[in-house]
Amino acid sequence: MKLYSTKEECVGCGACAEVCGKKAIHLVSDQEGFWYPEIDQEKCVNCGACQKVCQIHNLKLPENNFEPVVYAVKNKMDDIRALSTSGGVFSVLADYVIQNKGAVYGAAYSSDFTVQHERAITDKQYSRFRGSKYAQSWMGSCYTQVKADLTEDKKVLFTGTPCQIAGLQTFLGDLSKNNNLVLCEIICHGIPSPLIWKEHIQLLEEERHSKIVAYKNRSKIAGWHGHNEHVFFDSGKSEYKSKLSQNHKDLFYAHLTIRPCCHSCKFTGFPRIADFTIADYWGIERCMPEFDDNKGISLMILNSDRAIKIFDTVKSQLDYRESNLEDAFYDNHKKPAKHNIHHDEFWDDYHQFGYRYVVSKYVGYNTVGKIKRQTKIIIKAITKKIGIYNFVHHFTKKKYQKEVYK
Repeated sequence: MKLYSTKEECVGCGACAEVCGKKAIHLVSDQEGFWYPEIDQEKCVNCGACQKVCQIHNLKLPENNFEPVVYAVKNKMDDIRALSTSGGVFSVLADYVIQNKGAVYGAAYSSDFTVQHERAITDKQYSRFRGSKYAQSWMGSCYTQVKADLTEDKKVLFTGTPCQIAGLQTFLGDLSKNNNLVLCEIICHGIPSPLIWKEHIQLLEEERHSKIVAYKNRSKIAGWHGHNEHVFFDSGKSEYKSKLSQNHKDLFYAHLTIRPCCHSCKFTGFPRIADFTIADYWGIERCMPEFDDNKGISLMILNSDRAIKIFDTVKSQLDYRESNLEDAFYDNHKKPAKHNIHHDEFWDDYHQFGYRYVVSKYVGYNTVGKIKRQTKIIIKAITKKIGIYNFVHHFTKKKYQKEVYK
């Protein structure tokens, strides 16, 4: 029995391991820290259950003609929005399900900052799902738990990347059509390596001689626009916007640490795979400047009749404006992440010399990099003052992308 031919095919959703009645399949990390199924041939009875739930063999994108409804939204509760990465729309959906005695599934940090999917039945429990996490989440037994909840006639909100939702759908089979199941996908730039995330946490703690107690991947301390990490230590100190705190983010945006399948992602277009699609509404300052307060705006796309009914129920908790797909995807991801031509070299360097070496070489965590960053700040200030910043930024960005990505 074989599930995939190349690593570019497998998304690591874990549905195959979860469905195996003989426990013959285990997810094992490869050299980049990503999980892939390994089959114990001695335990395997060739029942084919794993192939039936595998996206590679059985993925079916929706074939309906539903016209998506697009909104820019803000949670009316400012404190909830402040705790959220963008506009706080996830909390509204979660509250709807919790108030109906249901269960919410999402990604949370464990005590050592491993990212893992968990189940919540109270608002306090699901609060840990708020905020972006930039590493692939371990699914554990969530698919089986969702199946049990639906079998007991409970409402379920499952949030995750599109490929995780596809894994749940193939695992559930016909049960995925249950009216109690609400699916909410996050627009995804790519799935970062859990191994590199772990290395990032370790380096932060080593450099600051203190344990991390909280981590905000996208802090709003200076506003919502932009992406700056904020790290809190048990010493009482915090790290914000320093190069040390930004290394992981910089590697991610360089496309050096994302899963191979992300370069041929099947979920970037339409129709979407979930009832709801949510994301940061990047570009809101261009298409709706009057709605942008720099505190976080969510993009919310309704992809089903179920989504429209739920939205009508919860919209009183939201400040919203109708939008369109062209504006929504003007600055959001509508194509798979491009491949960085230095990807293989990066991983060879990492395994030969370690994490400190690659953050120095590839994202400038060194003295030369510090001088370059300071020079860029000065150039940015000068070009903005004389009114040519946008032109220079656009030209240099396009030139860099042409040289590095394919």
